[in-house]
Amino acid sequence: MKRSPEAIQAFLEAHALRMKQEPTAAEKRLWEALEGLGGWEFQRPILIPGKATNQRPYIMDFFSPAKMLCVEVDGSSHRFRVGRDGRRDGWLRRMGIRTLRFSNGDVMHRLEQTLAAIRAACEETKDG
Repeated sequence: MKRSPEAIQAFLEAHALRMKQEPTAAEKRLWEALEGLGGWEFQRPILIPGKATNQRPYIMDFFSPAKMLCVEVDGSSHRFRVGRDGRRDGWLRRMGIRTLRFSNGDVMHRLEQTLAAIRAACEETKDG
């Protein structure tokens, strides 16, 4: 049975709320580190509505509206969703939003390098 756009929207809003209340260990670690960066305010998670009425909204793990920068923390399931993630990133790019992707391992074991990449992206992106 096909879901209505309203039902999909409600499901994704509830899912985004669950993501905020129950972040993965990597998301929690990155959120705490981003809060300490100062100056580049990130929100999490953010539901971006689809442009067309038949397009599903997207949930971004972390989003800086001032920098138009989306930061995604990908678990192991994303290796099976490369095509879908690519289409999503392309759509976000067309909306003027740059996407950085990091694995859970990047955040958990290479946090300083992850933050350096985010800092660099924020510094090269002009303010809103």
